[in-house]
Order: sequence, then C-alpha cells, then structure tokens
Amino acid sequence: MSAQYDLYLQRHKENVRKGYEWLSTNLPQLFEDKPDSSWQINFEHDHSKTNPDEYDAYDAYFYGNNRSHAVVEAFNRAWLLHIHRNPHHWQHWVLINDEEDEGKVLVEMPYNYIIEMLCDWWSFSWQKGDLSEIFSWYEAHSAHIQLAPHTRKTVEDILWEIRGRLGYNTLAHHGIKGQKWGVRNGPPYPLDKSSGSGKIEDIQIGKSLGAKSLNYDVLDPASGEYFHFEEGTRIRNAQVFAGRGGSKPLAPEVADGLAEQIGGKSSNWQHCKGIGTLDYYGEQRDAEVHWFQEQSVGKHKFKIKKWED
Repeated sequence: MSAQYDLYLQRHKENVRKGYEWLSTNLPQLFEDKPDSSWQINFEHDHSKTNPDEYDAYDAYFYGNNRSHAVVEAFNRAWLLHIHRNPHHWQHWVLINDEEDEGKVLVEMPYNYIIEMLCDWWSFSWQKGDLSEIFSWYEAHSAHIQLAPHTRKTVEDILWEIRGRLGYNTLAHHGIKGQKWGVRNGPPYPLDKSSGSGKIEDIQIGKSLGAKSLNYDVLDPASGEYFHFEEGTRIRNAQVFAGRGGSKPLAPEVADGLAEQIGGKSSNWQHCKGIGTLDYYGEQRDAEVHWFQEQSVGKHKFKIKKWED
C-alpha cells in the first residue's frame, strides 16, 4: 500500500465533494425537479478504487516508479474495471456492438451521473486552486470525449451556468446559449503559466460628496453580490498580469469582447489585480480584486478573487 496513493484518493474525494456542495449551494436550480440528481457522493465516489484489483494496479502505475509492460497491462485492466463499475465515466456509456454494421452507440447518461462526472472533472481545478481551469480543460478535451447529444448539451449548459456564477460569461460577447462550446466561449484566461507582472501605481478611491461616482461596483462571484471600495482607501500592490504590459497576452476572445462591449483597442486592454479595502456591510474588509482596464475607457469589470481574511 502507498501512503501517496491513499492521500491522493482522500484529496480527490474531498475535492469532488467540494464541487458537489458548491453546485448545491450556488446553483440549486440544477437540482430542482431532478429525482435522480443526488447520491451519497461523499462516501461512494470512486469507492471501487479501494478494491485490490483496482487499488494495487493504480498504486503501482502512478507511485511505483515502474512502467514495465506488466505494470501497464495491469493498470489497463484496472482502468477498464473502474469504468464499468462507475457510471459517472462517459466511457461507461459508449456501447460497442457485436455486429460491425451496428457500430458504436452513445447512450444518454442519467442526470445524476452527469453531475458526478462534472464534479469528478472539476476536482482537479479545486486541487489547483483555480476553479476556472475546468473550462479550458473541457475545451481541450471536448472533441475526444464521446457523449450522446442530450448528454453533451446538458454538460455544456451546466458548465455555462458555472461560468456565469463565477462571473466569466460577461466576456463571451458573441456567445449564444446552445451553441458549440468552443464557439460560444473559450477559457477565461490563457493557459500560459509564465510568471512576472507589470507593477502599476496604487489606485486612489475618492472621498468626497461625489465619491460614489468615482467608486466601482465589485462583484463577489461566490455570493453574486456587489460591493464598493471604502472611500479614501487605495487599491494596493496593483499590477498588470495579462494583456498590454503584462507577462502574458489576454486571450483573443477576451480582448476582442472587451473592445466590442466597452471600447478601446483590443491590443491595449490589460488584466490587473491588487488588494483593495471594501465596504462589507459597514465594516472594512480587504480582498484581492481583479479588473480590466484600457487607457481610453478606464477600469471595468471589478471582481473579488478572494477575501484576505
């Protein structure tokens, strides 16, 4: 037995549970009038991986530092067993017929397994600490993933709802609900992981009778509420991390969408971040905030990335 694999299994199940609880809390409409939308996800997800015929092969393959032919063959058998034991995998619903002329059939997935599959995919985003990662992951893998038509539409509609709840759909300016996933939107951020940023001056939040006109609406994606900066404070440690002057470019669909919605030149838009002090129901509370800006049209689309306390 491997302590590393045991820890992986524990964390994976915890992250699947986090995804399910987030959906239940933030998108309860996904579960309304769905008699098969809930299950004991906390305890039963991937339970078969504790079976010796799966556990030993997975452990050896991922943590045994040995990819011999025997180890790979054992893993392939274990993976096949796992797929057939766990209906939340899309491969479970791909039917290969005996007769050649009958070919392959993609069977529609029950709704509860679609939800579990999405939570399974999303668990890796939770592990990385970037809940938006699932969108770029799905875009990269969607052509390979084989889903029946209604199942695919359900999957993509739920991903669309997650995007919206996280505050990203406003950038999909040309998006039409129901269109092909890769057409109606793309990843909210580029996949370039290079480090570095362009530091900019702190931003003063005005304090005057007209201060509200100088303030900004700041979306908290977790609650869907808007807050304002505390008057007289500054957005500190401000920096550009994508776009003009940043360490990486803005995704073209983001830059073009901002230019179309708000104005300015696509090539001049910047994605920025800093630490701001917000008026949180009468109290001061610091948060890491992100926003977009372009010199000719100003700062827009402020969003709380995380609360600092």
